[in-house]
Amino acid sequence: MNSVIVGAKDFRTNFVKYQALVASGRRITVVKRSRPIFEVVPVAEEDRPTKAELDRMLDEAIAEPNASPILSSDKEISDYLATL
Repeated sequence: MNSVIVGAKDFRTNFVKYQALVASGRRITVVKRSRPIFEVVPVAEEDRPTKAELDRMLDEAIAEPNASPILSSDKEISDYLATL
């Protein structure tokens, strides 16, 4: 898989361009001040939700907008995942 490194400002400005690259199978590493801050990777075919699943997820998010927790640290994420 080809990888692209891009600055955060360029990623924001050209999001549609990078979205198309990810959709074509490329991995994008976004950097800020020369430090990687996140990666955008294609979703594996077997992990892609169906349209019906996406519709259900959207309906749930609209019905309960605060139901999904906002997690800011690795420990919070690990603790939350342990409850699932």
